[in-house]
Amino acid sequence: MPITRRTFTDYLFCPMMVYLRAKRLVKPNANRSNALLIHSLRQRVFMELLDHEHRLVCSLPSNAPRKLITGGYVSEFSELLARLLSQNNAVLENAGVSNGDVYNSLFSEFVPEIDKRVSQIHSFMAKSKASGEELWRSLTPKVYHYFNASLSDLGMELTVDKAEVYDDSVRTTVVKKPSAPNKGVWPSDLLELGACSLAAEARFQRPAKKGFVCYGTVLREVSI
Repeated sequence: MPITRRTFTDYLFCPMMVYLRAKRLVKPNANRSNALLIHSLRQRVFMELLDHEHRLVCSLPSNAPRKLITGGYVSEFSELLARLLSQNNAVLENAGVSNGDVYNSLFSEFVPEIDKRVSQIHSFMAKSKASGEELWRSLTPKVYHYFNASLSDLGMELTVDKAEVYDDSVRTTVVKKPSAPNKGVWPSDLLELGACSLAAEARFQRPAKKGFVCYGTVLREVSI
């Protein structure tokens, strides 16, 4: 059985659960199956978005206002999300999941990302005066969401929620439920962040100097 992000949580709270899952003696319930389906759709949307972002950024004039950049992101994401949900409509119906609910849920997740990304691009353009392919090549950080990564020598297969790739480093973010500890991060989340940082280092060939754990609206920084 490959080591996944969930393995860390299971092992810390119930080592026996790791054994039972490895022996396939515990089956996921319907709610978890639906959560995995939605996560799979989320992953596909964000993976494809990077190609759309490339085209969008290259189309921006050098003096593009924030409103134009924001509109471009909203349009690209909403069209991509609607298309993927339409393609998987039968699967969602069989799972008893509302197409509209999934759309609203995933779109609301993306709103903070739109805000942050637009700010980064607008600020970068103001400093560099670049546009087109030159802007895309020089734009930092590049942001990757929900991509699969593996470390075969450690037997790990996991999904990295977010990686921001800079010229000299990579920063990973682990997204968790909005139940943050009073300070710092939960031990299992620290292990997940460490594993995701190792995977991001291997993929992007840059050191991970720090990372983040996101608990809803609370973002905790962790030195790697």
